[in-house]
Amino acid sequence: MKKIILLYLLAPLLLFSEPEDELDGSVELEEISMDGQACYDYLDSKGYEEGGNERRGKKFFIAVGIDSSGANMSQLAYIDSIQNAFIRAQMNAKTAIAESQAKVIQSEISNEFVQAFKEGKKPVNIIQAKDEEAQTYEDLSMYQKMKVLIHQRLDETITQENKDKIESLCVHVSLDLSLKSGFDLGLKNYLHFSAVPEWEKKVVKWAKKVMWIGINKTPLHDQVDIIDIPNYYEFTQNKKVCMSNRVGFASRCETRKSPHFLDGVDSYVFTDTHDFNWWKKNLKLKFEKTRVYQFNYNNLHKFFNREDWGISHSCFLNEPFGYSIFQSLDYGKLPILQNDWCEEYEYPFRALTKQEFDQQIKNISELSEKERQNYLDGLRDYCRKYDNKEVWVEKYLQIYNF
Repeated sequence: MKKIILLYLLAPLLLFSEPEDELDGSVELEEISMDGQACYDYLDSKGYEEGGNERRGKKFFIAVGIDSSGANMSQLAYIDSIQNAFIRAQMNAKTAIAESQAKVIQSEISNEFVQAFKEGKKPVNIIQAKDEEAQTYEDLSMYQKMKVLIHQRLDETITQENKDKIESLCVHVSLDLSLKSGFDLGLKNYLHFSAVPEWEKKVVKWAKKVMWIGINKTPLHDQVDIIDIPNYYEFTQNKKVCMSNRVGFASRCETRKSPHFLDGVDSYVFTDTHDFNWWKKNLKLKFEKTRVYQFNYNNLHKFFNREDWGISHSCFLNEPFGYSIFQSLDYGKLPILQNDWCEEYEYPFRALTKQEFDQQIKNISELSEKERQNYLDGLRDYCRKYDNKEVWVEKYLQIYNF
């Protein structure tokens, strides 16, 4: 049996924030005052890491739960606020445990699937054979019960008969391109979220209608008939260009988003702090000039509406649509783009490498306000062709015959 360790850190925001900050969870990495960083420092001092660990032949699991209290210690609600934050931190740690165990189960199931098909056996029989000591279903461990249940559901749904029942599929990212981004960026270590490209290739062939939400073509276009229905973005802010030379990043920290470009750059980051910390640890990056904000959808407008960052790190490789790129344009932030995003539009501020990215920051910083505004207006106006929700709705209604 695995031992489970939960680490919590509760930190009143008063300790970490500065007067000009409006967002919850701001941190200064050079001061090592990130919400939850004390937990990670403790793990480092012990030689532990989040997830599975082993010591003296015994396996144990560590999860970190982080939350904060926004109440001032002089307020009457301070005690309740701290208690609520502790509960939320506890739930975050338990969620981390569940997600990690799910990945372990998925990995084992994948391996067992391959072995089962090679032997001509149903996967569920393979799982059951491994628990021969159990006389009944109730005698199985919760771990094995979950695996058996998953296999049963898969056996019931993924059959030759049911493949024909997949009427439509909406593809949101090209897994083939996404999983190759680390190689394209020249990285030895890279962070990808769970994805199985082989599964994608099968499902797109089973589905009667396949829709693609992106603005560029993908390898799937050469394999099956694709209905192109790009996402839409409604410009509501239309702010004038911001003249700050600080860089902002508002996206997930997966490899194709190139968060490592921000190392050594004066910048703000609005993302999951756990994923951002992965890059610091595994690529040995310092990010000493980066301030990190834990992503919270309720603070999205506040982050983009700030006037103390004006250059958007939108250098996303193989980006399907780029919602945060549209948001940057809407809020007056001039983006640095990857070479392949809207490549038909002539735009000078693009980069593939960290060196090119740093040079583009310098190039933008030297522009006058009028020059910046012209570049912003040009790209924003070009992107308005995706600013029509009615057209988007009508295309889907034609498919689903409403």
